[in-house]
Amino acid sequence: MKIDLTPGGLKKGNIFALKLKNNEIINTRNLIRDGRVSEAVIPMISALLAEPKNPDTYQNFSDFFELNGEIETAISIAKASVKLHPKNPKMNINLAEKYIRNNQTREAIECCKAAIKINVRSGHAWAVLGEIYWITGRVKESFECFQEVVFTESS
Repeated sequence: MKIDLTPGGLKKGNIFALKLKNNEIINTRNLIRDGRVSEAVIPMISALLAEPKNPDTYQNFSDFFELNGEIETAISIAKASVKLHPKNPKMNINLAEKYIRNNQTREAIECCKAAIKINVRSGHAWAVLGEIYWITGRVKESFECFQEVVFTESS
């Protein structure tokens, strides 16, 4: 999808006619995972402009900045996504994972607990919390979390 992001192109209003197709989000995520970060910018912007409230677009931007070594910016974007989507446990888990990689385990634990409060059956939240407890030496709590994973959903 080509988008004219010049002032003339934006003035024409074609940018508002965009309809998000999951392709932009998927393409962005795949490019970021492949380390082709600079190529991810156009589909990432396309997705954000088409649906600015879509939580996946914020996750892509957060991942983009993290891969570019700007973890504080990545965390800020992930925090904004949590505020925009307070009932979506996935956003809290994404923020927790950013905190873990920035050695902010206390904040990561709080994010996981918030995700579990939203959906106690979120296996992903229990797994991330268990991982945090494991790396911080809280083995008993880690095993308790992983037991919860066995009896919950995979999301």
